[in-house]
Amino acid sequence: MKRILGIIIAVLVAGLVIFQGRCQEESKVPQWIWYPEKDMDPIVEAPAEPRYFVKIINLESPVKSAVLEIAVDNIYQLFVNGKAIGEGDNWQIATKYDITKNLKKGKNVIAIQATNVDGPAGWIMKGKITTADGKTIVFFSNSSWRTSTRATKGWQEGEPDKSWVKALEMGEFGVQPWGTNVQCEMLAE
Repeated sequence: MKRILGIIIAVLVAGLVIFQGRCQEESKVPQWIWYPEKDMDPIVEAPAEPRYFVKIINLESPVKSAVLEIAVDNIYQLFVNGKAIGEGDNWQIATKYDITKNLKKGKNVIAIQATNVDGPAGWIMKGKITTADGKTIVFFSNSSWRTSTRATKGWQEGEPDKSWVKALEMGEFGVQPWGTNVQCEMLAE
């Protein structure tokens, strides 16, 4: 009886380890995200209005290199520490940015103003930072981003206030309606 109980416990523990590994792996991929619209599903339709997104990244060492790749349905402006880095309006072509010179040791703010024109709304991003001490930090679009329907003062360079909410995850690269129709290097890795 003890042997059977031991086998059952071993199988359960092994299953839990495998399950946790899968959950961790799944949570480490870019997600299409948007503001959690009231009474609307952004993967189907969202208001033709801008939404604001902020992510804080704390770096313990100076930056050796940093790149990010982003695709937004429909229009976006990208900011790093308050500085405008780029903009785009074609979700089918992800744009890659070198943001090495824009990051610093300590607190960094990645901010996006994304505007829907019609239909579905969402954006997806993956970034990779290598620090001077050799550490690699990968960041991506997911529910850790804070979002708002209005731009608060200094939103591109500071902590979002309490009115900002968690971004809504709608699915990883390949989810419909966007599918794999985004030309990219990093997002599909």
